[in-house]
Amino acid sequence: MAILAAMPSAEARKIVLANETRFGAYRTDTATVLGQIQLARRRGYNLRDVGLVQGTKSLSAWIRTPDGQPAAAITLSAMRNRLGPRRAIEVADVLVSAARAIEAATARD
Repeated sequence: MAILAAMPSAEARKIVLANETRFGAYRTDTATVLGQIQLARRRGYNLRDVGLVQGTKSLSAWIRTPDGQPAAAITLSAMRNRLGPRRAIEVADVLVSAARAIEAATARD
């Protein structure tokens, strides 16, 4: 989701639509996925309140190449009760800072 949020909207939408038949296995749909991408863009990171493993929550931040293309993402998953609203924001700030530091380091290479 984080990598899709880092892509241009048209490109992300094309990928989502090409994969919509797979969403049933994840108990989601195209509209939900597109909405999550938009929300991640507004936040500057992705927050998944219900992780892929029951009882978890995940945060992800995208990493772009020096020319602005999405290249990777870093993710932290934790037990839901360990990532309340305030703590999730604190952790997201650290995660985004780490992603920006990786971008800066790769830009120097």
